[in-house]
Formats: sequence, structure tokens, C-alpha cells
Amino acid sequence: MEAEKFIQLPLDKKLNYLWDHGECAHQRTINSGDTLCLFSLDDFFVEAIYSKNNNEVLSLRFMKEYLSWSSYVERLINERLNVN
Repeated sequence: MEAEKFIQLPLDKKLNYLWDHGECAHQRTINSGDTLCLFSLDDFFVEAIYSKNNNEVLSLRFMKEYLSWSSYVERLINERLNVN
């Protein structure tokens, strides 16, 4: 599926597409105990945050551009360096 088509889908269809076609490239627990999972889909990425209380999706963040991806990776690295 093309990224532009994915963006236009309603939330329930986006989630179904993530589960059926996405690959979780990275998963971690974030500050509140919720789970963040970065999905790789076709030629774009989607960050999903799940509630620790009921596993409900709290937010989706779409990333298509390489600059978004490199900024994302840089942020993760900085977070890891600040923790240690």
C-alpha cells in the first residue's frame, strides 16, 4: 500500500493493516510504562504507542521521509545516551 493511501485510512483500518502487514522493527517501554513499537511497512514507518493498562493504541505517528527516519534514530540514540 502506498503511504498516501495509508494516511487516508480510518484508524481501525490503519491498525488492521499494521497487524497484517507491518513488522515491528523496534519495541521499548517508555516513561509511563506504555509500549512504543516502530513498525516497518512497505516504504514507510509507523510508530504506535500502546497503553500499559489495556493495550489500546494511544497514538500513531507516520514517517515517510528519510529525514524523519534519521531524526527518529538520532532521538533514540540521544535518549539512550542520557539514560546511561
